[in-house]
Amino acid sequence: MRTSIIPLFKRISKVFLNGLPGGFFFIISIHLQAEPYIWRNVPLGGGGYVTGLVIHPAVADLMYIRTDVGGAYRWDAPNDRMIPLTDGIGYAESNLYGIDGIALAPSHPDTVYLVCGKYAWAEPHAVLKSTNRGQTWTQTNLSFQAEANQSVRWAGECIVVDPFDEAVVYCGTRSCGLWKTTDGGENWYSIPSLPHGMPHQGIRTLCFGSAVNSLDPPPLYAGVMGEGVYESWDQGTSWRPLARGPSYPQRMTWDPRGTLYVAAQNGIYRWNGKAWQDCSPVQGREYSSISLSQPDPDLLVCAERFHGVSNPIYLSQDGGKTWRNVLEDSVPHFQVPWWPKAYFAASTAQVGLDPHHPRRAWLVDWFGTWHTPDITAQPCEWFTHETGHEEMVVFGMIAPPTGALLLTALADNSGTRHADLDTFPLTRFDQPLVQSTTGLDFCEADPRFIVRVGSKNDGTASAGAWSEDNGQSWTTFEPTPFAQNGRVALSATNPNHIVILPIGDSPKYSRDRGQHWHESSGAPQGGIGNFWHKANPLAADRVEGSWFYYFEGGTVHGSEDGGATWEPRARLPREKKGFLTTLASVPGRKGEVWVSLGHNGLFRSIDGGHTFTQQEQVAWSHLVALGKPAPCSSYPTLFVYGTIHKTTGVFRSIDEGKTWMRINSDSQPIGNSPECMAGDRRLFGRVFIGTNGRGIYVGTPQ
Repeated sequence: MRTSIIPLFKRISKVFLNGLPGGFFFIISIHLQAEPYIWRNVPLGGGGYVTGLVIHPAVADLMYIRTDVGGAYRWDAPNDRMIPLTDGIGYAESNLYGIDGIALAPSHPDTVYLVCGKYAWAEPHAVLKSTNRGQTWTQTNLSFQAEANQSVRWAGECIVVDPFDEAVVYCGTRSCGLWKTTDGGENWYSIPSLPHGMPHQGIRTLCFGSAVNSLDPPPLYAGVMGEGVYESWDQGTSWRPLARGPSYPQRMTWDPRGTLYVAAQNGIYRWNGKAWQDCSPVQGREYSSISLSQPDPDLLVCAERFHGVSNPIYLSQDGGKTWRNVLEDSVPHFQVPWWPKAYFAASTAQVGLDPHHPRRAWLVDWFGTWHTPDITAQPCEWFTHETGHEEMVVFGMIAPPTGALLLTALADNSGTRHADLDTFPLTRFDQPLVQSTTGLDFCEADPRFIVRVGSKNDGTASAGAWSEDNGQSWTTFEPTPFAQNGRVALSATNPNHIVILPIGDSPKYSRDRGQHWHESSGAPQGGIGNFWHKANPLAADRVEGSWFYYFEGGTVHGSEDGGATWEPRARLPREKKGFLTTLASVPGRKGEVWVSLGHNGLFRSIDGGHTFTQQEQVAWSHLVALGKPAPCSSYPTLFVYGTIHKTTGVFRSIDEGKTWMRINSDSQPIGNSPECMAGDRRLFGRVFIGTNGRGIYVGTPQ
């Protein structure tokens, strides 16, 4: 077993992280001070795909959920909140925030395993183990390409602990077959007798049956995508296919009376040891999950799945002979005020019966976690559990000097306005309601005026709007001729002047609040390469209303006529592929702008972008933002997420970058691919960081 990893992966960083910013080690430098900060999430309200849940069979209310991009959580039943378990993972290991499987040890309730990895093409991947319910983790010696945010992510579980011998754990992979450990993860070996299945899908579900007698090991069943269901009676050594069964099994459950139930891409099936029977509520449909009540195995619940809302939930009380669609008389109760009704049972991943509460059922879907105290009730009431579950992907945010404390640009959930930082927002952005808000800005002279742009269907259609009451209500732009809006900048003095940067295009401008749009000249295309690219290479000067800045291809371009014409100014090192470019104009300082260029560092201009000075202390600059000056300073507080003196973290400077103070800690690295940052203009030292799957963190001096 590898060493304890909170902080995570001190060994794995040596293997996988060559060339990344500072590795994972937090090396104390005599040049750095440190100030205690309190870090927490800004309540947004779930909003990301919960792809599975696992309830401990012997301990009531011990439940874990997994997400595609936001890590794993444990339910804190007494306080009705979700506790994030993977927040100790740092930036260099952010791929591990995708959880592809969870396994619990039946007789050791403190033991839990996670299969980690968002994408096959990213690093690292790992199977983690905890012996204290996720408070700390160790990395086992198994690592393969997990794909928690890719195909059939709702299927599972791909890892299981042998109830006959809990030192034995089986782990199915997406591309390299089945693996087994007999010493609790110290060593793993491949089992070649089981087919690998379809590439990138592989073995997605494992399930134990009941042993014939107490001396014999129980049968193990494996769902192999594209191949079908396989059975082993010798602890995985040999396998036989259960012929003529479902070819694409997604979840399985065992009836202690001797029946295996399978949810598949074309139905619900049961195996009685000799033959298969299709017992689907509606034949030919896709089903993501199947669950039965251990006290009453005739009580079954399954979920139909399709890529959309209002996925049917079926209940059977006669062992699958007849079914009733519970969704038709369900009454969802929304904990998050802005959630629409469509957020219940949306692309349902799993619905499961609670082994400790015979009629209680849990459901996880595209946006969160639900439970009903009685699945058989008519009507059937459902309740959300979103406190603590923050999984938004954040495109951007602003913290104006007056009005709302924070406004957000969110993927898949439009955006939100926060009058305070302690409660869920009451509404989300509408008029227009877009799938994703991708750009947001305010007028420096009048922060009541805000502009936003966004896209529907991951960038295939553009939308935009302006507000003159600080984001409480919106007026829609006239349709733009640019199909894919990306970023937006607003004049510091004239709210009629708007510049947008569409995806893969050059800047466009409007002088009448978006009623008419015009092509600009002199600026190159490509500042925003694709829909999911979180760079922000466009900014308005914070004093001079006709000045704008744009960075692309290693050159800072400037406009002094509201974005109509652009000229090349300073040449800077070209940003490396995959890293963010951030431009941040300085409040109260005409012509002053900071440019964050990843491994190329941090640069400052005080002459409108004609010349720049590199900040030598900053070896890696991922994000940059400005906030309220310190009481002893007239210059805005400078925040950087990056590497300074070989230490990677979040830093602030109150003296224009001459000295720096680290403001986060090893245990709170804010590591899930931070994508944007905003300094608070009203409270000194407060800073917001938006992530790629853990929502927004706010850091405040303690």
